[in-house]
Amino acid sequence: RDGTVFDGELGGCVLAVYYGATTRSIPAQATPSRVVVLAPAETLSPELPELTDIAYVVAGTPIEAPAPFYGEANAVMVPLRQLADALHWDVQFDATTGKGSAGGATFEIGSRLYGTVDAAEAQLNAAPALEAGEVYVPLNFFRQAAGLNNAYLFEAQIVIDDEEAIG
Repeated sequence: RDGTVFDGELGGCVLAVYYGATTRSIPAQATPSRVVVLAPAETLSPELPELTDIAYVVAGTPIEAPAPFYGEANAVMVPLRQLADALHWDVQFDATTGKGSAGGATFEIGSRLYGTVDAAEAQLNAAPALEAGEVYVPLNFFRQAAGLNNAYLFEAQIVIDDEEAIG
């Protein structure tokens, strides 16, 4: 960014790539005229918020539930049973097969593939996990697989609801 020549690997870096003219083929072909490294990969360690003292608010009501944790790909993993109960969802889970369902979505422990409420398949950022007898799913399960409008972590709160979508 400051004009210094970068001779490292570009993988994982934040880049700005400038292109000139493209071909008329499909897909279009273009050669970059300039590549600017905005942030080298080694400077991109994510600042993850602490997950201690997290409050859950489900459909506008505070609830008690086991603490979340970070799973694969830094996904926020939340306890399914308590959150689904607060949403008045029927939760099914077979510990022998590791398969279950909640909110119209299906899942399997250890698999990132989910069946969604509209009978499609989604691949989420983390697989459900079984921790201390509890099924944990990534927070985005509630949006991407179960179809709710909101499921997010903000200022020490995990909020899950089907109110007007935020963001």
